[in-house]
Amino acid sequence: MEGDVQLEVTTMKRILVAVDLSEASELTAIRAAELARAMHAELVAVHVYDPDVLLQTLAESGMAIDQYVDALEHGLIRLFRGEDPAGMWVRTEVVEGHVVSRAILEAAQRFGAEAIVMGTHARTGVMRTILGSVAEECCATRPSPC
Repeated sequence: MEGDVQLEVTTMKRILVAVDLSEASELTAIRAAELARAMHAELVAVHVYDPDVLLQTLAESGMAIDQYVDALEHGLIRLFRGEDPAGMWVRTEVVEGHVVSRAILEAAQRFGAEAIVMGTHARTGVMRTILGSVAEECCATRPSPC
């Protein structure tokens, strides 16, 4: 029919959600699960830790490295535990990386993720200039949806 608009429906097989396990991560996880459900996609949740920061944290806490990584893994599992907002299984992985954005992009490539979901701390001014934005770095270098 003349004037009809055809919409192209995009589906994805896998979506990666990157979280820092802060309070804001819960909303990011929920939104990612909603998107995965809508797309009938598998959800992969990733947390990246910087080994330099890890060494400082371990020195302050007295924890062993494997205990710390286990705590991060449990944090990811708790974030999605029972959440099961999409009625789906969520794969979780803790990744080491000096440059968080690069580690996220490498994980997305390794898992074959067609999209990345992440939150932002909405830093502005001097803090943004100093700390930058992991989300911005990922989106600037990734050719597919972010």
